[in-house]
Amino acid sequence: MSNSAFRALMKDAVKTAFPDKFDRFHGINFHNDCTMHGLDYGEKDSFLRLRKKILAFEKKHETRGNRIFYLAVPPALYEPVISNIALRVFLR
Repeated sequence: MSNSAFRALMKDAVKTAFPDKFDRFHGINFHNDCTMHGLDYGEKDSFLRLRKKILAFEKKHETRGNRIFYLAVPPALYEPVISNIALRVFLR
C-alpha cells in the first residue's frame, strides 16, 4: 500500500469515527502525518531504511522518541521483526 492510499484510509477512518469533529482533526493535518513503511523482514537494509525514516520524522515533529508500531505481520514473525527493530533501528 502506498503512503497516499494509507493516508486516505486513515482519513476515512477518522471521519467515520468522529463525524462531528472531523474538521478539527482534518485542520491539524492528522492524516498527513500518518505514515507507513513496508519492509522485507529478512533484509537488514529494510530496517536501516526504517531507522532513517523514523529519525527524520522524529526530528521534524519533535516526538522525543514517542512511537507506536502496528505490525501487520503473522504472529510467527512478531519476535524476529521486533528483534530487528530493536537491533537495527534503536540500538545503533
